[in-house]
Formats: sequence, structure tokens, C-alpha cells
Amino acid sequence: MIKLDTFRYALSSYSKFLWRSTNAHGIHSPFVYDLVTKCFYDQKKYPQYAILHTIRKELGRSNHIIQVLDFGAGSRAPGLQKSQTRRVKKMLSSAATSAKRQRLFVRLVQYFEPENILELGTHLGMGTLAIKLGIPEAEITSVEGCQNTFEFTKNNIERWLSKTMPADKPLKSGQIKLVNSSFAEYFEKRSKDRDAQQKISSQKFDLIYLDGHHNGPATLDYFEQIKRQVHKDSLVIIDDIHWSQSMTAAWNKIIKDPQVTVSIDTYFWGLIFFRKEQAKEHFVVRV
Repeated sequence: MIKLDTFRYALSSYSKFLWRSTNAHGIHSPFVYDLVTKCFYDQKKYPQYAILHTIRKELGRSNHIIQVLDFGAGSRAPGLQKSQTRRVKKMLSSAATSAKRQRLFVRLVQYFEPENILELGTHLGMGTLAIKLGIPEAEITSVEGCQNTFEFTKNNIERWLSKTMPADKPLKSGQIKLVNSSFAEYFEKRSKDRDAQQKISSQKFDLIYLDGHHNGPATLDYFEQIKRQVHKDSLVIIDDIHWSQSMTAAWNKIIKDPQVTVSIDTYFWGLIFFRKEQAKEHFVVRV
């Protein structure tokens, strides 16, 4: 059961989104128009969708219980917010990357072809798997704060990928780096790592996915760190930008940042680009 105030905010924010949103016909930027028509609205049934569906079915039957250390806002369901032990199938339905977002991830990474990817919030690996299946050759770093969730996902993601990767594109050692760390600790370590500093120009990420904490001030802090890890063609995706008033306020500040040129509000995700050759524009798009 969702808290009443949370439900009211979700209803209000979604109504405002629908009022302001458009489809491809209302977009006059060639860059965003192509993204929306060729990627967002791509109706092709990719084979990765079936693989992801099979994995979700397996997790949906799992009664495995994880002792969770939650670093963020948790789930919208109050029972899960208070609980320290969670069933995997409940975690899948309440907090994991949805099947719709997984499919969009497959299309996005195939469209942009990022080579170096950072995911902040591995959780059950639903986002990680979608990215990997969409672009097998990419190098992915995924950071998870809860050790027990990290161990569960690490063991399963290796098993799933060994069974599902195409024969001509096998999983290569080092292409997925799972890191058990809070986001703050990860950024701190990265900034202090002398080797990383020496290679900073070649180690910036093409795609960063922030999926965790769901707290406005924390999201703004992470975004300040993220800006140091990107180049002009990078894409940053922020999950659940309308999770709460706090998250929406953070999103509204982020899109006004001078480094941000193109921003897209899809309600569930916020997409950020740093394309210096493009005038600053904001889009609200139904996906």
C-alpha cells in the first residue's frame, strides 16, 4: 500500500507532466527528433527483450530473502521502507528497473553506442543486464552500496550472462565491473586514485545512469560529481525524477545548470546532454 501523500504527489506530478508533454510532432530539434522517432518510439521486437523477460520471470518466483542496507529513500511502499529483510520477488516489483525501462535501455545503448558506462545503483542488475545485452562490447562499472544485494546480484548476473550472451559476442573478463561501495565513497576513491587522474581524459564516461537514493539534495551532490566524469557527448540518465517534491526540485535545478544544454523529461527518467554545439533546450516527451 502506498502512502496517501506519496500517491497524491504522484497523481499531481503525472497530471502536470501529461499537460506539458508532447510527442515527436512537437519537437523541432533535429537531434531530439531523431532520438525520439528512431529510439524512443522504435517498435521493433529486439531478441534481448525475450531474454530480459525470462530473467524477470525467474526473479519474480524467487523467495530468496536479502538483509538490505538501504542508503536511499527506499521503496514507495512503507512496509518495504521499514523492513530490513526483503524478498527478491518483492524487490523486483517495487524497486528494480521496470521491464519498460529495460527495453528502452536496450534501444538507447544501441542508438548511442556508448563504450564506457557507469551505473550508480546495481540493485538486482535489471539495468545492468539491459545495458549489457544491448551493447555487449561496452565496459560497464556498476556501483551498489548494500553488500548482501551486491553479492546476490554478482552471483546471478554472471550466471545469466554466461547463458544469454550471443555465441559471437561472449562475455569478456573486465567488461562488467561490479563495485560494492556507496556512491560518495566511489567518487571519493576515484578522485584520489592517481592512476585514474592520470588517465582522466580517457576514462570519462559516455553514459552515466543514476538509480539510487531518490533524495533531492543527495541527487544534486551526485550530479556535481557526475559533471566531472563526462565529456561533451555524454548522456546522463537520472531515475525517478518525479519520485517526490524533493526529486522534482533537484531535477529543475539540474536542467538549469550552465553545462547542461539539452534535457528531456520522460516522467520516469530525466536525460541530460552536454552538447556545446546546441542551444539550451528542454523537452517534455511522452514515451
